[in-house]
Amino acid sequence: MTENHGVITLDRPLTVLLLEDNPNERKAISDYVETVNDVELVCETDSMEEALAHIEKDCPDAIILDIELHKGSGSGLVFLKKLREIRIPIFPYVLITTHCTGSVSYDMFRELGAEVIMAKIQKDYCAEMVIEFLRIMKSKIQCSVNNRIPFKFLSESPEQIKTRIAENVISEINRIGIKPKVLGRAYLIDAIMLFIEKPRGGISSVVASKYGKSVKSVEAAMQSAINTAWNTMCIDDLLNHYTAGVCSKTGVPTITEFIRYYADKVSKDGEL
Repeated sequence: MTENHGVITLDRPLTVLLLEDNPNERKAISDYVETVNDVELVCETDSMEEALAHIEKDCPDAIILDIELHKGSGSGLVFLKKLREIRIPIFPYVLITTHCTGSVSYDMFRELGAEVIMAKIQKDYCAEMVIEFLRIMKSKIQCSVNNRIPFKFLSESPEQIKTRIAENVISEINRIGIKPKVLGRAYLIDAIMLFIEKPRGGISSVVASKYGKSVKSVEAAMQSAINTAWNTMCIDDLLNHYTAGVCSKTGVPTITEFIRYYADKVSKDGEL
C-alpha cells in the first residue's frame, strides 16, 4: 500500500505483529508467512512489553494475539488494555487465538477491541488458517485505515475528549517555550480550544469576555507570548514543532496563523 495525497492503495503487504508464547506455534505462523507475498511479520515475540514497543514504532495493520501467554511475558488481557492507552494513529485489527471458549471471556475480548477470536482447540486450527483468514480480510483491513478511530477513544465522554485535547494543546505550547508564567499563554490555550470546537471569527472577544479584559489587551498578550517563544527558543527546535507560515515582515506567526496551526495539529489526535 502507498499513499498518494492521502489516498491509500493496496499494493503493499498486510503488516502483522505476532504475540504468541508457544515457540512451535510462533514458528509455524512465521514459516507460513514466508510462503506468501502479501503478508509481512513486523515483529514476532512472546513479550507483551516488546510487542507494545513495536506497535508504537511500526503501527501494524493487524495483530495475532495469544490471549494466555503462559510461557511468555505479560498477559494478553493486559496487552489489550495497554493497547488502548498508547498513542497510535489507528487501532490495529486484532485476531485473538486462545484455548478459552467461554462466552463471557469472548465478550470481554471483543469489548477490549478484538475483531476475531479463533479457538485453538478446534480440529482444523493451524497457522495456515490464521494467515489465510487475514489474507482474505486484507483489503477490508487496509481500506478501513483512514476511517478507523483509535479504539481507546471510542468509550470517552465528550468531557473526557475535551480534557484530552486540552492536555495536548498545553503540551504543544510547552514544547515551544511558552511556559505557565508567560503572559498570554492562558489566552492562547483558550483560543486554540475554541477554534477546535467551532472555527469562527470573534475568538479574541470570547476570550476577552471570559477574563474581563479588552480584546486589544488579550490580543497583545497572545502576540507577546508567541514573540517570546520565537525570541528565546532555538530556531531548529521551533521549526521541528511549528511548520506553518509566519509573517513575512516579523518572521513570527500571527495570532491567527498560530491558533489555526495548533488547532489543526491537535484535533487530528481525536474527535471533539
